[in-house]
Amino acid sequence: MTQPSRHILEQIATLSAEGILVIDASEADYRVVYVNPAYETLTGFSAEETVGQPWRALDTDGEDAPATAALRAALGSADTYVADLPEIRKNGTILLSRIRVQPILTRCGKLRQYLVLQSEIGEADTGQTGVQMGLLQRELSRARKKAASLD
Repeated sequence: MTQPSRHILEQIATLSAEGILVIDASEADYRVVYVNPAYETLTGFSAEETVGQPWRALDTDGEDAPATAALRAALGSADTYVADLPEIRKNGTILLSRIRVQPILTRCGKLRQYLVLQSEIGEADTGQTGVQMGLLQRELSRARKKAASLD
């Protein structure tokens, strides 16, 4: 049996219904190196807006900070990690997604990147103020950081 070619693997990623991200494990801020079209559809953020940027799921200060801390701990230990996390889509709606983070190792066993599979598990009910407040706090924190960098 032969291994699939690079072309076939690229088609698989492109055709996947799950959002796929590849995260650079060598950088402390875990920059995104690849997203597939399903990720763009799921979040509303294009590849051009996402690739080269720190992974948005790690940028939080609000109520979902414990989940983010657990995610960072898993990344630091190169463990597989599965969690349900809220995220704000580009259009401002709240996306509840299940993420699975899997380490990608070199042939020598050294951590190189992370594969992140993201699937929608629902949109947040507008009555879920805790989730909304956490996400609003995250967005406020991002805006403050961006404003500070412009000064």
